[in-house]
Amino acid sequence: MPAGSGNARETIVIGAGIIGASIAWHLARGGASVTVIDNAAGGGATAASFAWINASIGNPREYFDLRMRSIEDWRRWARDLPVLGASMCGSLSFELSGDELEAYVREYGGWGYDIRLVGRTEIEALEPALRNPPQAAALVGDEGMVEPVHAANALLRDAGVKVLSGMSVRGIATTNGRITAVETENGIVEADAIVVAAGTGTQVLLASCGVDFAMKTPPGLLIHTKPLDRKLFDRLIISPDLHVRQRPDGSLLAGADFTGDFDPDRPQETIEMLAVKIRNLIGDDPAIEIAGFTVAERPTPMDGFPALGPVPGIEGLHVAVTHSGVTLAPVVGELLAANVLSGKTDRCLERYAIARFLEAGGAVPGRS
Repeated sequence: MPAGSGNARETIVIGAGIIGASIAWHLARGGASVTVIDNAAGGGATAASFAWINASIGNPREYFDLRMRSIEDWRRWARDLPVLGASMCGSLSFELSGDELEAYVREYGGWGYDIRLVGRTEIEALEPALRNPPQAAALVGDEGMVEPVHAANALLRDAGVKVLSGMSVRGIATTNGRITAVETENGIVEADAIVVAAGTGTQVLLASCGVDFAMKTPPGLLIHTKPLDRKLFDRLIISPDLHVRQRPDGSLLAGADFTGDFDPDRPQETIEMLAVKIRNLIGDDPAIEIAGFTVAERPTPMDGFPALGPVPGIEGLHVAVTHSGVTLAPVVGELLAANVLSGKTDRCLERYAIARFLEAGGAVPGRS
């Protein structure tokens, strides 16, 4: 069935992370018969995400608007699907200081972000666990967090879709410029439409049907502590040296650089550095013990913005890949499902269309 022509009968979503799960959920709600195929549901970048729902520092206005649209969807999910466990708890951010902090609060507040400047006395009352509170910070209400693997799996259960977990996808089959099936290690699974939401595996899968799509996969490392028996933080803490949040089980999840500026072959150096930063932030508490770490490659289109929508020249093939997977999952699911089911393409989908990367002939129509 042609991409964007609507009424897809059998739709395959490749990838069961938070993006794939959201797409599958929206497709199922739209009446599609959906099969999700993944090596391990909720794995990959989703499992190693800091999972900070935000439209924070450094976003151009149009991208900020897309993220805010998704944040509103997260609020609805938190209200209507409490099983996801999303918490729109807000954040305390002092990553910037002085004039830069004030400019950030002023600009984003002008855009409609729920953000205000708070002083040290209020900071001490809001987050008393901070060892050396800053003189000023941004208190942001429009931010939150979620356990992304739990949320992805809960979405798939709520959607009632078929999930083929632990199954490797070897390629996408096409005939006369149109998708026909997914080739797995266990055989062929036919489909009328295919959505590739495979994170860092996107490039290889698209290459299997003649699409040359380049992307970056910078590594990122996060550490987590053993669960604490007390509440340290009521919101996310975004400091110059450390981003940290407390999970529902009481453990802390922390990272200092989510763009992968470390040596993945020598993670211990980064782990030790982050442990020191945690102690600097909240004090040398013997109850805080490092329990482990995660390292994952982050799927990032070459210009840093999402790559979404139908692939030119190959009917029935759609893609969703973005580094900000957790924040954007609700809106990406909505946009992709609408396009697959009815051909609907709104301005956001057009602006972040994967077609912008393929204008030089990345898709090869007719490859079988």
